[in-house]
Amino acid sequence: MKYLLRLDELYKSTYRRASDKLRGRHKKRSDEIIKWAEERGESELKKPDIEREYPHPFLFNNKSLEDTKQNFLGKFYIISYKIGPYGSNPHARTIEIDMIGDWGQKVIIKLTIFYPSYAILRMSISYGDKYERDFLFDNRKDAIQFRKYLIEQDKEEAAKLKINSIYTSNEDN
Repeated sequence: MKYLLRLDELYKSTYRRASDKLRGRHKKRSDEIIKWAEERGESELKKPDIEREYPHPFLFNNKSLEDTKQNFLGKFYIISYKIGPYGSNPHARTIEIDMIGDWGQKVIIKLTIFYPSYAILRMSISYGDKYERDFLFDNRKDAIQFRKYLIEQDKEEAAKLKINSIYTSNEDN
């Protein structure tokens, strides 16, 4: 350890790990640690080795993610973009966008796009190796910013994607 950090210098992820260890036996103490981290904890994004590729903060408040809400705390920022083939299908590609949150959580959004119609075959979100599920943005502002980022990466193809293919206003999601 280079030097010991004061309590107000700790990252939110440190408080979160401590809270997770207490959650089973001391629910109230666990919740108090999370509240303290929200007020005083440093964002993971202040670490020198993390660089954002896009400035817009994404918020995942989707109802479809409520059962795993602890994995989607705070704001998320895009840190990388990868594009590759979709299996052996020459008319489809997979785009992976890696994001990191204030609390140190890493999320991957995957889009499978069929060409030349530019239809999205599947859009999913995954948190670590724990799960992957279908996903659409329920916040139009985030969906617009996400599409803008895709256009910055691949102008020709991403500009043809429809905003409604990555966004839903349904109350169910």
